[in-house]
This record gives sequence, C-alpha cells and structure tokens, in this order.
Amino acid sequence: PVITTAPADADPAARLAPAALLVPPDDAAALAGALADLAAAPGQAAARAAAGRDLAAEFSWAAIAAQHERLYAA
Repeated sequence: PVITTAPADADPAARLAPAALLVPPDDAAALAGALADLAAAPGQAAARAAAGRDLAAEFSWAAIAAQHERLYAA
C-alpha cells in the first residue's frame, strides 16, 4: 500500500483513494497514524496493495500502447 500526501486536485485524489492513504503535507502525526492504521489492519493493507497494482496496470506499456492505438484509430 501507499501512503502519500493528498494532491490539491480532487480528481487524482479520488483515483488514488482506493489504493493509497492520503495524508496532509508536513503532518507527521497523520503519517504516523496512517502507518499505525495499516499495521493494525493487514486486510486493509492487502486490499490497498491490490488496488495499487490495478491502478499501476493502467500505466503499463501495454496499456499505453493500446491507448495510442485507439487514439490513432479514431
């Protein structure tokens, strides 16, 4: 799973939410809390890790090539 700072734009934050815990920038207490939450909930950590793998697959070379093929076919 990923713990990251929340982007200013709500759209990327919404895309990251299933895979990542979002914490405010420069907030060590929030970061520590997110780490503790994941350590206390291995099932949640595993679900977020799986969601992260799914999200990363959208950016694989195969996915990018398919997007370009659709773009040029249009």
